[in-house]
Amino acid sequence: MTRRFAPWAAAGVGLGLLLCAACESRPGNEAVPAPVAAAAKRSVLAELYADKSRYDPGEPVRLTLQLDNASGERLEDGRLLVQYRHLGRLVESKTFKKLKLDPGEARTLSWEWKPPQDDFAGYSVEAWMENKDGRTIDHRNAAVDVSSDWTRFPRYGYLSRFPKQDGKTTESNVESLSRYQINALQFYDWQFKHHAPLAGTPENPAAEWTDIGNRVTSGDTIRAYIGAAHKRGMAAMNYNLLYGAYGDYETDGSGVKKEWGLYAAPGGESQDSIPLPDGWATPKLDLFDPGNPDWQKYLLERERDAFAAYPFDGWHVDQLGFRGMMYTYEGKEIEPSAGFAPFLNRARTELGKTIVFNNVGTYGVSGTADAGTAFLYEEMWENSGQTTYNDLKKVLDEAAGLTEGKKATVLAAYMNYNYGNSFTDDNPGEFNEPGVLLTEATIFANGGSHIELGDDLRMLSNEYFPNRHLRMSDSLKSKLLSYYRFLVAYQNVLRDGQMPVDRKIAVEGAEVSADGRPGTVWAFSRAGGKFETLQLINLTGVQSDQWRDADASAKEPETRRDLAVKLYAGGKKIKRAFLASPDLEEGTGRPLAYETGRDSNGDYVAFAVPELRYWDMVALEYE
Repeated sequence: MTRRFAPWAAAGVGLGLLLCAACESRPGNEAVPAPVAAAAKRSVLAELYADKSRYDPGEPVRLTLQLDNASGERLEDGRLLVQYRHLGRLVESKTFKKLKLDPGEARTLSWEWKPPQDDFAGYSVEAWMENKDGRTIDHRNAAVDVSSDWTRFPRYGYLSRFPKQDGKTTESNVESLSRYQINALQFYDWQFKHHAPLAGTPENPAAEWTDIGNRVTSGDTIRAYIGAAHKRGMAAMNYNLLYGAYGDYETDGSGVKKEWGLYAAPGGESQDSIPLPDGWATPKLDLFDPGNPDWQKYLLERERDAFAAYPFDGWHVDQLGFRGMMYTYEGKEIEPSAGFAPFLNRARTELGKTIVFNNVGTYGVSGTADAGTAFLYEEMWENSGQTTYNDLKKVLDEAAGLTEGKKATVLAAYMNYNYGNSFTDDNPGEFNEPGVLLTEATIFANGGSHIELGDDLRMLSNEYFPNRHLRMSDSLKSKLLSYYRFLVAYQNVLRDGQMPVDRKIAVEGAEVSADGRPGTVWAFSRAGGKFETLQLINLTGVQSDQWRDADASAKEPETRRDLAVKLYAGGKKIKRAFLASPDLEEGTGRPLAYETGRDSNGDYVAFAVPELRYWDMVALEYE
């Protein structure tokens, strides 16, 4: 190498913290500060966050830094440097000087930042605390998404419980999800009946009703959650099934007709249905032909009623996956997925709302990818072929190909599924951190996002979203915070139209795989615009490549250090390179030294990766 990458560790430092006495803001060319020393106890900067998940161009960002001096020492003449970066480049910086804080003292520092006017841009906000000797003693990162439309970079969450509750609970739940950058919420099972989602009328909605699981739902809570979501830059999505009705649909006065149904055999007698648990509001859901224009007209009228009563931003449309060939009431054999795209296009046109559709196990995605949906949403199941990490990559790569990179993809992928079934809501277990992080790395590195977080900061382990059999540890919550902020800070090189590119990649002293085999460093490239990224996922010491980690048995990968990497990128002229990881320094990107050359395998760029825990990203900007 002609240049060496600066080490991540630094000299030992002291501790302390602060009160703003003077500050200044300016553009600048300041380098990334020295890392916090490994020996330093991070005890001064508690948390840094923005007030919203998404901002329109030109909208000011309100930032808050929570300070808590747990160092046991008084901070004197501290200096807080705040850097705003886009893909590693400094956009602007702000300095708070002469900061003071007594031992045990906690304070909050808030300020506004006006990002550039560019639309669909992600930024990292990096706060570095220095003591009076100029040593870095603490560091925190946040992220900012400036996008006029949330569907460009969807980070989907959920709500599944809507009891009568005080406004503080509602606001707190939404604020917690906002800190994880969630920019839309699926209101799961909020409705009265699948074929009659609105209880009451648009002019006089019911105050409360029971949902399909016989849980009481409050209309005031629905409205409060929608308002709280909008306040935090989140969209509110009305959930309902594409083709379901309660078993009493013929007698409840709704007007639904059996002639619109889906049938398992000719003759109009064996309507397809799914059984439901004992004690629910209906023993089954009967299914209907999504291509039937009368069913479409009926359900869209009911959805229009729901939108008239509650200010939802869109319709999250669910289905049940492949169920075989079916028949109409008249006995015509049909493939139900043929009706998906026409129904979705009609919904988009007639409702005028954002439409999201669940391609369960990828079923129907080839027909709906270019329909009136805002992005792709696919629910992963082993019986549909989604078993390994590489299977998830294939799904994401194929989705990008179907839309030529023009639509984002969200995966519903429920972690530790079998393990969760061993527990109950009242006696929950704990998610397995290594399994969750490996799957998170797989999805994010391949340009996707993951619906998993919701309610009062819960995580999904089951397709029934109210299930709370597993909970997150504080450690996992902290690590996921870095992962989600990383997803935002680098969204323009992770999921902004990037496509997979075939590259030869060599790592000295490590077995490399292109398919995520256990025991390897999984390496692959994606490119778009002037950037190419090399994604490195560490499967060293990992015994299984099954993404679900169903029994919660995945172990933490063995950390690799000082990896000499060669990427055979075809001799393109490089402008700059940087390395970033959600596992290191909360995602801070640092310039990466490199050299170019040629050997028997072709033109390469070579560099050293100092540390690989779960996932590192190397970004190359070409001339």
